[in-house]
Amino acid sequence: MSDNSPGTGIAAKAKAVHDLVKPELPSAAGVCVVAGEVIASGSVPEASIGILGFLAGFFISGTAMITNDYFDLEVDRVNHPADKLIK
Repeated sequence: MSDNSPGTGIAAKAKAVHDLVKPELPSAAGVCVVAGEVIASGSVPEASIGILGFLAGFFISGTAMITNDYFDLEVDRVNHPADKLIK
């Protein structure tokens, strides 16, 4: 049986994850990791190494942002009451 309530579909869940992660900063972190790989090696890395570096930076940054949102929930209730996690 599937739950067809509003807000429970895959699109709604994907949007919720997008809003929670705020992918702009993790994407920038991933790009910075790839740039660091290029600078450190002196050449463009293989595609698999570049992709893994990007994903590592992306997921580490995204996890840090989610963890910060979780532990600063009470502070954010006062400073950012419109945030999705607060509601």
